[in-house]
Amino acid sequence: MHRYDERMEMASRDVVSKAIQQEINSGRGIKQNDYVYLDLTKLDRAVIEGKLPQVRQIALDFAGVDCCERPIPVKPTAHYSMGGIPTDKTTKVLDRQGKPIRGLYAAGECTCLSIHGANRVGGNSMLETLVFGKIAGKEMATYNFGVSPVMMAEEQVKETVIWLSNLKKKNGPEKLFAIRGELVTLMDKKAGVFRDQRGLYGARDKIKELRHRSENIGLTDHGDIFNTELIEAIELRNMLDVAEAVVHSALARKESRGAHNRTDYPSKSRDGLNHTLVYREGGQLQIDQKNVVVKNIQPK
Repeated sequence: MHRYDERMEMASRDVVSKAIQQEINSGRGIKQNDYVYLDLTKLDRAVIEGKLPQVRQIALDFAGVDCCERPIPVKPTAHYSMGGIPTDKTTKVLDRQGKPIRGLYAAGECTCLSIHGANRVGGNSMLETLVFGKIAGKEMATYNFGVSPVMMAEEQVKETVIWLSNLKKKNGPEKLFAIRGELVTLMDKKAGVFRDQRGLYGARDKIKELRHRSENIGLTDHGDIFNTELIEAIELRNMLDVAEAVVHSALARKESRGAHNRTDYPSKSRDGLNHTLVYREGGQLQIDQKNVVVKNIQPK
């Protein structure tokens, strides 16, 4: 870490993540693998068990490593989503024109209320989940008081029921978890800590291929009760949608800003202080922009 920040391991999460990834990309991963070591063995066992019991248990569960005795293999990965459904400060969901959608609310990590800026500060997720979760509850309760139930469009309901029914019957040759695994690896390598145009174009094309293959998956559980495989299949479609949106957004932002690091565009753009809006129109993703509202603290 001395190459990257004088604070070393106590540097901020994004600095440490970039440093680790640069070490891996430079071929300095442990035994040429895609990880480095986090060494806690200098700490007394009593300190680790008393102050870091969760860290020790996670290392035991997922890496089979007792961090009291051996270093933990670590690498950067996706931790939190800073983008999401656009909302206002009362958690009402906004349309493309920035107008509230009647009766639709969202709160938490799935939203983009613009409290993070381009790089989330540690602890800010508490504000996003707890504070705005409470606001959402109050707002929905106020809205629902005396309001008649809104009938959903019958055609949309039928369409969803048919889609779920057909999904349960899937008996194709493609393996659900194989496609999911390929998508995770793809996004980690091509749209992770560092991005560039070549990698993002490759990711875009691969996502199309994975989406096509996902239409031919086969499920082993075709039932209606506690069908976790069906949930995984639904999540796969959502993961493909989000991955496609991330890649298109990253291609459109030809600069580096906050957690978005383009090696082919390493500096901030003068006109980059905006939100990237992604929406689907005619089956294709479209990109738009919305200005960031800056009132009190001006960006450097």
